[in-house]
Amino acid sequence: MDELEQKLKERDALEGAYGSFVEPYVTQQIEIGVDGAGFYCVAAWVVLTVLYCGWVRSRRP
Repeated sequence: MDELEQKLKERDALEGAYGSFVEPYVTQQIEIGVDGAGFYCVAAWVVLTVLYCGWVRSRRP
């Protein structure tokens, strides 16, 4: 019975650590996500790079 109680205490401690440290960090990373202006800036650079590569390839003899 002591072993079961010890496992339950360890589980509670792990859940508490997750709720206090891991979960807020994950939530913060999700909030930053795709909604930022940085996403659109990177997407614009990717589009410009693809267009430039296509233009350079079309100019080759």
